[in-house]
Amino acid sequence: MALNRAGAESLAIVQALTDEATLVGSEAVSVDRDSGRLRYSPIQLSRHILEPFLYGGEHLAGWQLATPEELWQKCYPLFRAMHERSEALTGRRSRFLPFQGYNFEAVNRKIAQMTKTVRRTLDQHPEWPAGRIGTGLRDPEIQIAIALVGKELGFLDAHDDLFTGDGLAACASEHIPMAASAIMYLRRDGALRSAGFARVCGGPDDAEAHEDDTVLRLCEFELTPEFIAELGIREARRQKRSRHMPRTPLVKLEDLVLSESTRSQLEMLISQLEHSSVLLDDWGFRETLPYGRGATMIFSGPPGVGKTACAEGIAHRLERPILSISYSEIQNCFVGETEKNIVAVFREATENNAVLFWDEADAIFFDRDSASRSWEVRQVNVLLQELEHFEGVCILCTNRKLTLDPALERRISLKVEFERPTRPMREQIWRKLVPQKLPLAADVNFGCLARHDMSGGEIKNALLNAARIALVRAPHGSVAMADFEQAVAMEISGRWAKTGSRSIGFHLQGRTLLADIQTDAGPQTA
Repeated sequence: MALNRAGAESLAIVQALTDEATLVGSEAVSVDRDSGRLRYSPIQLSRHILEPFLYGGEHLAGWQLATPEELWQKCYPLFRAMHERSEALTGRRSRFLPFQGYNFEAVNRKIAQMTKTVRRTLDQHPEWPAGRIGTGLRDPEIQIAIALVGKELGFLDAHDDLFTGDGLAACASEHIPMAASAIMYLRRDGALRSAGFARVCGGPDDAEAHEDDTVLRLCEFELTPEFIAELGIREARRQKRSRHMPRTPLVKLEDLVLSESTRSQLEMLISQLEHSSVLLDDWGFRETLPYGRGATMIFSGPPGVGKTACAEGIAHRLERPILSISYSEIQNCFVGETEKNIVAVFREATENNAVLFWDEADAIFFDRDSASRSWEVRQVNVLLQELEHFEGVCILCTNRKLTLDPALERRISLKVEFERPTRPMREQIWRKLVPQKLPLAADVNFGCLARHDMSGGEIKNALLNAARIALVRAPHGSVAMADFEQAVAMEISGRWAKTGSRSIGFHLQGRTLLADIQTDAGPQTA
């Protein structure tokens, strides 16, 4: 409308809006020339002119905060806005919202304004470890670093595509052409990785393939463990995450009843771990073994013979936490997600110097030649790679002997087969499990109870059931031999492995409504 003027005045306006003019050159105003004709091109004041009027002085002075934790809370709208922009630029958002209706300018303005506010807030607090983000990085790099902080704190879904190279490049870009080149911020020689802020997920950040931009767009990224520790957000991250948490072991190794051969094998490996500096440094194995220096054990044997308790006992002896994982906890139906979970488990164990205990190892540690699906092979490959670089203690547990992949077989430091306890061992187990405060009748004979072929887990169940039977009979009495015998009979008769037949169905007036099915669970009336 401003061009609807006469002659010289209209020409002066056109000259004032050329790229060489002061108004446009100083970025005081912006002109959208996509329409091809200046007459119909939108003209607006630039963002830095409008911000003092739109947002007041907050963006100039930063937020008035007392702790870094308050900063990350304040950044939550920024986390969400960057996630939204990443979805729009990568095309994911178009599935839910028409692309044409997306207000890029409003979101870009919000992200740029909040980034400036974060930078100025950090300038006010040079003593904060997060201050390195503000002084060492450009605005797009700050936005990528903040997005990764949001991932660590659980403000954003850790499995979101935002944290791929493609997603992070988009979250730090105002338009599609910028997103195409923003992958450069994630290269090894970029400030984010070279200064130790971020890394490619999966451990050592040294893979040459990661330097190809096409590969980088597919890689997932995370903050480095060193920067996480520097920011002091590890504890906050743990509070946001419920799975894969190390815990303090409760079982002592000396309290367990083990055969002499088993105990001597464990003592040999524990000695290596307790004196690792002598083995690796004084004796020179660190120089000759560049990787594979961890201790990987496999415990096999029937249920209830002490495999899990032994793993806890080792962790207790080494004064380390234990991280117990089963395949059902990390398995994910989406392609690639299980592999990410495997990497995360090993990372958690490394960061906490925890003993890593894999229950149900036969579900995932198998021979790749027996795999029927390609993703099964990928999972074993990732496991082998992580084991190769893991320098801690990893214990695999299985109820049956495994056909191990040859590459995994080479990584096993110790194979321990747990057998059902002998009669003398069973008597020791009975005596160790009975609390000193438990009132026992004079006729209780543990040597006699040990004649029953039971595992340690079955003895524990029988002991608890004997106490329950005694409570029902006389709450303030004692546990008698008859109570123990009854509890043992219950435990043995309840074994699913016992041969026999079992009727399945509903019985009414002596008739079975459903056909009897022969099973191996023993006779039982439904």
